[in-house]
Amino acid sequence: MAAPLEGIRILDLTNVLMGPFATQQLGDLGAEVIKVEPASGDAIRYASPGRSHGMASLFLNNNRNKRSLVLDLKQQEGIDIFLRLAAQSDVLVSNMRPKAMQRLGLTYADLASVKKDIVYVTCSGFGAGGPYDGRAAYDDLIQTLSGVPNLIERTYGEGPKFMPSNFCDRATGLKVVSAVLAALFHRERTGRGQSVNVPMFETMVEFLMGDHLAGHTFDPPTEEMGYRRIVNRNRRPFQTKDGYLALLVYSDKEWKEFLNLVGQPELITQRPFADMKTRSENAVEIYGFVGEKLATRTNAEWLAVLADSDLAHAPVKT
Repeated sequence: MAAPLEGIRILDLTNVLMGPFATQQLGDLGAEVIKVEPASGDAIRYASPGRSHGMASLFLNNNRNKRSLVLDLKQQEGIDIFLRLAAQSDVLVSNMRPKAMQRLGLTYADLASVKKDIVYVTCSGFGAGGPYDGRAAYDDLIQTLSGVPNLIERTYGEGPKFMPSNFCDRATGLKVVSAVLAALFHRERTGRGQSVNVPMFETMVEFLMGDHLAGHTFDPPTEEMGYRRIVNRNRRPFQTKDGYLALLVYSDKEWKEFLNLVGQPELITQRPFADMKTRSENAVEIYGFVGEKLATRTNAEWLAVLADSDLAHAPVKT
């Protein structure tokens, strides 16, 4: 069976993580991806452990299924080759700044002059025309501005901290994938290409506010921002007698089952367990209750008890 993007050629003018992760996903879907790098290579080639020079783990894990081409885009010969490739391509994905693309003569208009229906997708730190337009951005900065360290501090205290993952790069990378697919579908229906910008900051604000806009969804606000179940000091893997276990008891049915398992079925009609709204309003208390119960047995004992249940659970893994 043919892969869904078989026959689609993508010029990959991205580096570091967000763009390369996005184009890798497109390659996994069957697209031919041609990664264009300067002679010095993508910086991520050297940013993590590697067995061979320039082949670091981060590079290998974000550039699968790609062809590789070195071009000096500061020389006219390099630009000419790139434009010849563009004329035979369906999509350009770039995270170079707009001014740099303009200096090189590689704007949307320039590429559309050689391939009128090309899909031209730019990845940026911030949206065009916004107050941060043109500023440099990396995952840590986007986490900071979109509120991630503040959420972690509000939840657990001990000062703001970063999520231990380049998750803004990856979440936005998936948005890039969806933008490419939508633009290709539009081209299939209309015959027209287009220019699309996917900014990290605006993407991550929307991503996080889906959970945490909370009472500020309404005008006037009904309560502070933050989804109570998540901004909750007791929401963490629960300590057992000999380890840690993740357990989420969520629906009315699941709470009835859990309370039966711990020998207190009568609590299901009482506050704070009676319904979803009450549990949401008392999330810290009910997570504390679960933590107290899980501390009474070992991981093995809990896994045996939960094995035939419908409750989502797992021991903490390295």
